[in-house]
Amino acid sequence: MGMAVDPKAQEIFIVDYLLKYRMQVYSFTGQYKRTLPIPFKMILGSILDFSADYLLACDRDVDQKGISNRTKPYMLLSKKTGEIVKELDIHFTKRMSNRLSKPFGKNQTISAALAYDPIVRCEDSYVIGDLSADTIYTYTPQGILSPMLVRTPPVLSMETPKVICPDFKTGSYFFFDLVDFDFDFEARSGFSSKYMVYDYTAGKPYVCKLVNRDCEELSCGLGGGSHTNTVWNTTCYLIPSSDLVEQSEAGKVHGPLKEIAAGRTDDDNPVLAIVRFKN
Repeated sequence: MGMAVDPKAQEIFIVDYLLKYRMQVYSFTGQYKRTLPIPFKMILGSILDFSADYLLACDRDVDQKGISNRTKPYMLLSKKTGEIVKELDIHFTKRMSNRLSKPFGKNQTISAALAYDPIVRCEDSYVIGDLSADTIYTYTPQGILSPMLVRTPPVLSMETPKVICPDFKTGSYFFFDLVDFDFDFEARSGFSSKYMVYDYTAGKPYVCKLVNRDCEELSCGLGGGSHTNTVWNTTCYLIPSSDLVEQSEAGKVHGPLKEIAAGRTDDDNPVLAIVRFKN
């Protein structure tokens, strides 16, 4: 369900699925080190390395009626025991699940889930954007929780909610997906979205498209919680070799990326792209 990496201690934390309610901790060489219990009914869909002693985590266990076992689902967990050390002051009386369901057949349901990470590590802080929250927060390694942006109208007041999924924050920009929280089970399609950027200088959001200048057919992914970004105005993403080979064979790859694509196969490791913002 989730994974966090502690580069200093060289430990990897793996969250097992619901049957086990535990985290397994391994070394960088794959050696088992310890097991940390997770409180029953807690779904740790997001965990990030926070400090030498703690993980920053989110409990994503919410039913279809908006009922959660925790009114404060964001917390710090001990890396040694798995215990809750601190609950962040982000409070919910009602909370949206990331899953939509409808009856299917006899005594069954069919579901569709929106994949997103509510916690993203960006430079010198963490960005926290819960589906149900009207405020997007930053949380520093010093434990300071601050509002970053406030959205209107309130998400829970909308007939078809438009939810914000944080992607990446730089010194001047905040990138996010604006998603229509709706799914057509007959057509098997939904969660339509716009990729957007909030420009702090202009004080406005814009629809945004990021492309790789050496191949505009390859999309750029900045954050999404999939890795830790600690360098100012810098992030990285992976280009699957199969996608690169396909675009190269179509003659759509140029510049340095074309040299990298030469001789690659679909099964090669992905290419790591480093992105640096100019301001």
